[in-house]
Amino acid sequence: MEKSAQQNISSSDSTFIQNTSTSSNSPQLVASFCKMTNWEHYLATHCLTEETRVDIHSLKDTTTLKQPLFSIKPTQATGVVMAVQPFGIHSLPHVAVAYEDASVGIWDLRKTNEPLIMFSKLHHGPILSLDICMSTQTVLTSSVDDSIQIHSISPQQTLLHSFTLSHAGVSQVQVRKTDERIAAVACWDHKVRVFDAKKYKMLATFSYHSDVVHVVSFNYPSSSLSTPSSSTTTPNVLHSSTAWVEEPLLASGGKDGKIAIFGVDFQSKKKP
Repeated sequence: MEKSAQQNISSSDSTFIQNTSTSSNSPQLVASFCKMTNWEHYLATHCLTEETRVDIHSLKDTTTLKQPLFSIKPTQATGVVMAVQPFGIHSLPHVAVAYEDASVGIWDLRKTNEPLIMFSKLHHGPILSLDICMSTQTVLTSSVDDSIQIHSISPQQTLLHSFTLSHAGVSQVQVRKTDERIAAVACWDHKVRVFDAKKYKMLATFSYHSDVVHVVSFNYPSSSLSTPSSSTTTPNVLHSSTAWVEEPLLASGGKDGKIAIFGVDFQSKKKP
């Protein structure tokens, strides 16, 4: 992963910033551009000094921001850490880690000496992103190749579904956490795609960006996701509206420097 020394980094960047030295001849800030994610009060970050290690910090105790609660590192060669996602199984902390060799480790933080499950070579190239759907006990992965894969989190490591796209490269996959019904992917062919995370059906393709899409993110309205919206069931890019905070939305950001906001209320269609 890319590492660089910077003296002025925006707080909105998805980076982990750490004081590395008190020497005046050494950089005071080092940023790792592997995203950090949290589950409850656990924060998982890619270690700055060991490319295969992930550190787990507690947001309840600021002292662990310097010294992690746990560190996890595979014993076999995997290449660098590409993505991390902490999550809970029966309220017990776990973390999924994707590696450069397209493997994924599922770690139980009560036993950090070895992964609970190790998926091998899921893609034809490094994994770029992963997410967990707890209601179906599945891990979703995307890569530099042309597939989005969904595997069961079980010793059998069953491949439940694989979407094959017309163009290689998916920067990010994200499951909507409020209901885990849908997931979105940011694609290198300038498109954003949304699919049913439980029935494994493509629901929509958005063609707005003029370059690679890097990131997607769902909003989380305070009201129920079944809140009625407009009569149309075809999502469109939304414009200024006071109802945004209550509308199920999906945001995307691309290399073209644009941010798009899409309506994704797929529940508005009434059954006959």
